[in-house]
Amino acid sequence: MLVGQCELEMGNEQLRFISRVADDFLHPMRKFLRQDLAIAQKEKKELLNRRLELDSAKTRLKRTKTDKQFATMEAAVRLAQVEFDRQTEITKIILRKSDKSKKEHTKALAELVSAQTDHYRDTMAILARHKTILDEYLTTLRTPVETPRATTMGLGDTAPDPAGTVGDDVIIIATVGYDYKGRRKSELSVKMNEIVQVFEENPDQSEDPDQWIYVERGNGKRGYVPIDILRPVDSPSTDGSGDEGCPYAP
Repeated sequence: MLVGQCELEMGNEQLRFISRVADDFLHPMRKFLRQDLAIAQKEKKELLNRRLELDSAKTRLKRTKTDKQFATMEAAVRLAQVEFDRQTEITKIILRKSDKSKKEHTKALAELVSAQTDHYRDTMAILARHKTILDEYLTTLRTPVETPRATTMGLGDTAPDPAGTVGDDVIIIATVGYDYKGRRKSELSVKMNEIVQVFEENPDQSEDPDQWIYVERGNGKRGYVPIDILRPVDSPSTDGSGDEGCPYAP
């Protein structure tokens, strides 16, 4: 859940970054390319055509042999020159406007760099904050939990606490008298002569403490077994049933 929250915050930060870049950089760039730059390229191409027409008129004027043709070609040259000069001025105006747009786009580039800087800084802050929280949580998980003490005394005995008192959850070692297969989810299947740890605590208050007892096998599995199948580890059994000498047997 903590990692999911971290990813959600980084995703929201990514959306803010994308929106900011689109508004401050991409939209001005798209407008510059589709409008200002496109118009400038069109007018420049028109200027080139006018220049070619002027050069062509001058060439034809040089090749004229009669006075009548010379007057006609000279008028054509003057007209081509006027068109060329007019297109030159138009192109200059467009280029000046494009130069202004270029300066504005330079500012947009600066905004892009600023947006990236803010985005990566905020993202690192989110990661650092959640890493601190996660490290604290992992430290809590690594803290050792005090476990009940075990003893090899008889089922009816308890070990004295180092401070002179008896612990709340005393674990007693017992031997299983015969095989038993658990029938309920809360029951535990055990084997004859298996050593188990007996807990005086009763996690499930619905279980009858005179009939069932809570134990743990060597593999760490816990559950309830009938109380009459257990006997102390130092108590001999005459018939292998485990009832004789068991303080829990009815």
